[in-house]
Amino acid sequence: MRLLSSVAALSLAAAVTGCASTPAAPRAASDACSSAPIEGLCIWPNGLEPAVSPVYVYNEATIPAPPQVVWDHLTRPLECPAWFSQAKNVRIEAGPPVIGAGSVVVWEMLGATIRVKVERAEAGKLLAWEGGATGVHAYHAWILVPAGKGTRVVTVETENGAVPGLLAPYLRSALHEAHAEWLRGLGEVAQNRR
Repeated sequence: MRLLSSVAALSLAAAVTGCASTPAAPRAASDACSSAPIEGLCIWPNGLEPAVSPVYVYNEATIPAPPQVVWDHLTRPLECPAWFSQAKNVRIEAGPPVIGAGSVVVWEMLGATIRVKVERAEAGKLLAWEGGATGVHAYHAWILVPAGKGTRVVTVETENGAVPGLLAPYLRSALHEAHAEWLRGLGEVAQNRR
C-alpha cells in the first residue's frame, strides 16, 4: 500500500513539474524489430522499443480456445472486470463497445487511471494500444497465434516516463503479475465459451 502511495505521489510530482506523459499521435512501427516477441512481427512504435524503455514486460500462455474466441473477449473491455479483478471502472471514451483501431478506453489498475488509444486491431491476430497514466507512457500489445486447437497468447508492454524511470523494478514485477492474472482470466473465460 505504501508503494502505491509512492506511485501516486510520483505521478502528482510528474504532473506538477510538467514531466507527465500524454498519449502521443500514432506513429509508425520502429525499424528496430529485433525484439519482436514473435519472429517477423514488429509491433514497437519508435521510442517505445524494449531496448529504450525502463520497463518491459513479457507474458505468454496457451489458451485452449480458438483465436477468434480469445479475440472476442479482448475486444470487449466493458466485460473485462468480470474475469480480470484488477481492472476497475472500465469505460470507453471513443468507439463502440467492441473496440477497434481508434477506440479510446479508460480503466483503473495498480492504483492508477489508465487511458489508451487502440492503435492496431487485426482481428484474431493483434490488438495494440498506446497511452498510459500520469508520468507513464506505455505501449501494450496482445498477439494471438493459432496453436493446434488453441491459441498462443503473448502480451507485451513497454513503459517510459518519470514513474517508470524511478520505479522500474517495482513496475516490472507488478505488471508481470497483473498480466499473468489477466491471461489466466482470459484463458478461463475463453475456454468456457469455446
